[in-house]
Amino acid sequence: LTALIERVQQLKVGNGLEPGVDIGPLIDEQALSAALSFIEDAVADGARVVSGGKRYGDKGNFIEPTILVDVPENARCLQEEIFAPVAAIYVFDEEDEVLAKANDTEFGLAAYAYTTDLSRALRVAEALEAGTVGINGHHGLNLFSGINGGGVDDDKAGIIRDVVFLIGAAATAEDQREDENGNYRRAAPHSAGGALVAEAFRDVE
Repeated sequence: LTALIERVQQLKVGNGLEPGVDIGPLIDEQALSAALSFIEDAVADGARVVSGGKRYGDKGNFIEPTILVDVPENARCLQEEIFAPVAAIYVFDEEDEVLAKANDTEFGLAAYAYTTDLSRALRVAEALEAGTVGINGHHGLNLFSGINGGGVDDDKAGIIRDVVFLIGAAATAEDQREDENGNYRRAAPHSAGGALVAEAFRDVE
């Protein structure tokens, strides 16, 4: 978590057309107010802000990249789509536990998982109920078929999900090797996107 906080605090907020800017503005004032209300509601229910949490500057629709911890399960930020740089951290012990939590929402446009274990990547990608599943990053894909209330819930979602699942697996296959039990383990320094997040959560995993 410490590594994640340090990395988030290094993100540069500003005009998205300028070089070096990581986080641009939200689409309008209403989106900014909605994002801030997610944070306020979570804090009122017991969550803690460990980074960000406020409007950025006094002009434009900017918000500080935010990390929330100790977020209660009924918090809106865990149940609804935020559309803002706000991360609600949910610590878990078992894989089944976090999968159940991730799928406990009416939305299913996209889901992402970060891991250095290819066997886990394959299991999680299959279990997540989302139209788009990315492993260790979004892989530059912008697909709009979803499951439940996310995106366009049509009969092509399963096909698209399989394609993304395979692309996500391929992104981590280069630095994996199979052990004596048929499981894939990390064999070289991880090069796929999202390695920092995986590193930050090494102790949790």
